[in-house]
Amino acid sequence: MITFIFTVKKREIKEDFLQRFNVFYGEKEVFIAVEEGKNLNLTPSPEVSAHIAYFNKDTREEDMIESLISRVNAETLVIVRDGEKPIIFEDLKNAVVKQREGYDIVLLKKEKGENKFKTFFSSILKASAAKMFGFNFFDGELTVEVFGANAINILKTNGTGNLAKINRWVGASVGYVNTDVEKKTFKSKKQNNLKLITIFNFLAFILVLAGTIVLGVLVSLPWLAILGLIFLNFVVATIAVYNLLRYYTDYRVGDLTASKVAIIDFVEVKNDKQ
Repeated sequence: MITFIFTVKKREIKEDFLQRFNVFYGEKEVFIAVEEGKNLNLTPSPEVSAHIAYFNKDTREEDMIESLISRVNAETLVIVRDGEKPIIFEDLKNAVVKQREGYDIVLLKKEKGENKFKTFFSSILKASAAKMFGFNFFDGELTVEVFGANAINILKTNGTGNLAKINRWVGASVGYVNTDVEKKTFKSKKQNNLKLITIFNFLAFILVLAGTIVLGVLVSLPWLAILGLIFLNFVVATIAVYNLLRYYTDYRVGDLTASKVAIIDFVEVKNDKQ
C-alpha cells in the first residue's frame, strides 16, 4: 500500500486529481488536508481510497501532516507539501520507485545548481546549524518526501512531523531524484520576530565593534579593559550568529515545535450514485 498526504492551501486541485494516481501500482490511499470552508470537487476513482481532512483556518501544514501520520498504515508514505506549481506525478512515481530500491527516505533534488556564492554561504549555515542544534539538513527540497516502512514507524512512534524535515536518524539511507522541483520555504508567525531580533543583534555587534575600534585608537586602555571589550564583542557576535541560525533553520525547515491538532471533519471521497 502507498499512502499519500497532500496539504492544500494555495495549490489548485482539479476534478481529475484522483484519476492521476493510476500511474502507481497496487493499493493507493490519499489523504488531502485542507482548511475548513475550502471546497474540493473531486471525481472519485475506484482504484484510490481518498479522504479529505478538514482543519481550522490558519492551521500550519506541519500540524496537518502531524495529525494524519498516525492514520498511515502502509509500506510507503509520500508527503507532498503545498505549493503554487502543479504537481508532476511522474516525479512522484520516480521518487516511489527510488525508495523501493531500499532507501529509508527519498527527496527530489534540483537538476541545476544554484548560484555558487549562495550555495557556499548556505552550506556554511547548514554546517553551523548542525553543530549548534544537533541535526543535519537534507540536501534535497522538502516539497515532496517519500518514506519507507522503517522511517514511517519512526515517524509514528515519535509523533512529530519534525522528523520529516531534518535527518535525526543515525544510519538512515537517503536517496535523491533529480528534477526541477519547486523550492519549498516555510513561514511562521515567529519568523518576523526572529528576523528583527537577528537584525538588531548584528547592528548591536557593529556598534560594539566600532566603539571598540574607536576607543582602541583614541584612548590608551589598560589590558583588562581591552580583554573586557574583546569578551563583549565575542558575546554580542555569538548571540547574533545564534539568532541568524535560528532564523535560517526556521526558514528552511519550518517551526520545529509542530504538534498534533484536531481534525474537525474527515470525509471519504466516493461516488454517491454507487
